Amino acid sequence: MIALHAKRHDRAWTAPVLAFGAGLSLSVVGVAARTLDVAHLGWDLLLTPSLWAIALNGLTAAVVFAMALQKGGPTAVTAIMFTTNTTLSSLIGLAYLDDRVRDGFTAPAVAGFVLAIGGAVGVAHYAALARQRV
Repeated sequence: MIALHAKRHDRAWTAPVLAFGAGLSLSVVGVAARTLDVAHLGWDLLLTPSLWAIALNGLTAAVVFAMALQKGGPTAVTAIMFTTNTTLSSLIGLAYLDDRVRDGFTAPAVAGFVLAIGGAVGVAHYAALARQRV
């Protein structure tokens, strides 16, 4: 949905939005991989929703990432995609998959989240300004 909407509009925000969509799809791949039960390595594995989520969202992420690269610079697109993927997957792991931050490392973990998001926003903003100057 994000890709279809962004494809119709060729504006400054198109590449970052597409990169965000690629990051979302990769987050689904990561979460689905965590929930995939491979105890039964047979034909019934093909009926597992997690396997289909991995395959379809992986394909979607690759296509949307390619679309984002067509609209924007590789540095900003990659920064937004990886930051979205890492941050969102980590938050889902903490909230729903019983992941925990090691004792005494909550402040560095929060600082890491804030710096990662701020860095991606900064890179995207700087790349957009550099592209406008050209």
